[in-house]
Amino acid sequence: MVILVLTTILISIIFFQYFNYSIAKKLNLFDLPNIPRKIHKDKIPLTGGLFFIIIFFLNYIFHYLNSDFFLFKLIYLSLFFLSLFVIGFIDDRNNLQPTTRIIIITMLLIIFLSLDKSFNLNEIKIFIDKIYYYKKTETTLFMTTACILCLIILFNMIDGLDGLAILIFICWYIYQFIFYKFDFNNDLLIFLSSIVFFYYNMKKKVFLGSSGNIIIALYISLESIKIYNTNDNVDFLQILLFFFIPFIDLFRLFFSRLSVTQHPFIGDSNHFHHKIYRISKKFYLPIYVFFIATPCLLLNLFNLNILICFLTSLVLYFLLIIFEKLLTV
Repeated sequence: MVILVLTTILISIIFFQYFNYSIAKKLNLFDLPNIPRKIHKDKIPLTGGLFFIIIFFLNYIFHYLNSDFFLFKLIYLSLFFLSLFVIGFIDDRNNLQPTTRIIIITMLLIIFLSLDKSFNLNEIKIFIDKIYYYKKTETTLFMTTACILCLIILFNMIDGLDGLAILIFICWYIYQFIFYKFDFNNDLLIFLSSIVFFYYNMKKKVFLGSSGNIIIALYISLESIKIYNTNDNVDFLQILLFFFIPFIDLFRLFFSRLSVTQHPFIGDSNHFHHKIYRISKKFYLPIYVFFIATPCLLLNLFNLNILICFLTSLVLYFLLIIFEKLLTV
């Protein structure tokens, strides 16, 4: 395992150091600074999705190597990830219309989640103090699809500043490992590769692109569903809490854009992370992590009522929105 990990890190470094730009050039896969909201000045390779689809494929090979269902799981997961990667890849190259991309992704999710129901939510669980709500159901396909689709949209939304999306992924990984018995060893390749990617992402050597965001969001979704389905103490609200701030930001942007007759999924510089960046260009990453981590730590370290944790998220969110507006007046 140690040799495998060291080899993966070495290959990752070699990929970004020597082959990343030439691959992007051959595939014509660059993010161009062609609109005012872009903060980078040079064209950056959008090879993050290609990198992670390879890493995830290798990880699943070793993960299912000793499983009785190795071949089926490997083929299924490979096709699942590859199909969504292709949509993201096409989007990175040709800028698909947001509505078209969402419709295609939704159809693919429904198809693949129908093939293996172990990746579907098998019940709805909500715990609030001593109030428990359970609903066993066999028809959670559309809810599962909606949750995964929403997370894909969220990751595309937060990937507007260097290092932010991949850092959120790394924090999610650590958070699940500490509090929800996430199997660190099984996905160690992904975690370490993400750290290498984060370094080169901050150096503006590579971007995740639509394909990378889709792959990471799909991985988080499937792993979260597995944790949720196999742990009686984990409910839907606990899974949601980590992503609640980007989730409410999505709703704010959705309705604010509609109010000015703008397409709700066309990018702008009005996101929560842009507001943090305008407040502090140097510390935008730790500030964003603080806003996400605080309610989660209140829940898991201090056992606060989960509704109070959600309320804390809302208060922190709107305080920063107000503070940023006051600074820019």
